[in-house]
Amino acid sequence: MTQYVLQRLAADGVRGYEPDTMATVLAAVEVTEGNFHDVGANIGVFAMLVKALVPDAGVTAFEPGPELADTCRRIAALNHLHVQVEQLALGDRDGEASFYLSPTDTSNSLRQGFRPAVGVLEVSVTRLDTWLASRPTEAPTVLKIDTESTEPDVLAGAAEFIRDRRPWLVVEVLKGRTEERLQAWLRDNGYHAFHIRRGGPVAADRIVGDGSYQHLNWLFAPEELPEAFWSSFAAWRVVLGNAVTIEVRG
Repeated sequence: MTQYVLQRLAADGVRGYEPDTMATVLAAVEVTEGNFHDVGANIGVFAMLVKALVPDAGVTAFEPGPELADTCRRIAALNHLHVQVEQLALGDRDGEASFYLSPTDTSNSLRQGFRPAVGVLEVSVTRLDTWLASRPTEAPTVLKIDTESTEPDVLAGAAEFIRDRRPWLVVEVLKGRTEERLQAWLRDNGYHAFHIRRGGPVAADRIVGDGSYQHLNWLFAPEELPEAFWSSFAAWRVVLGNAVTIEVRG
């Protein structure tokens, strides 16, 4: 299996890796002054940058793939970053599940048939509500979910936490896969939707996945975005446009 994200970082560096989504995440973490969870972390690009640039934030990366989780741990160690790596899938139940491996690591999924599979692993899966029950101080104020079409299941497994703590959410939306379920979730939970595009999040009444695959991520916020968010976003976008280095090879 090709580690696509690792290759992309080695070739292009951090600056070109989803800078508008990264600035959104960093601004949300800064405004909420809390912890960050990266669900479906792959090699942990978002987790590493949040910890490097907002060092007071507690950061946890969830990645069920053993090779990717191991790479995530090695990158954290190489950069002296205290990122907690959990080799777990998050979903709407607790137990074991089949994890379908794609030819490229960016499309691994618990959803059978999501992409042609080159292999399958049995992995541990848990609800975020279950995981947080014994770790209440590690609850995030910002949660990024990129799980290749199972994002609504992750939200369902975090229902109690979201109801009680109202975190900010950055969620990947794949066209034709999850829009209806996420739209219903927004309605039921009273969140505001913002499509993350070039220049920042744009308010939207309806979730529509981007068929060009250029702008896949959305911000779901429990409130209208405050002015402090926009100031922080603009500042982080400048930082990300300059040289930011994360070592990815030992």
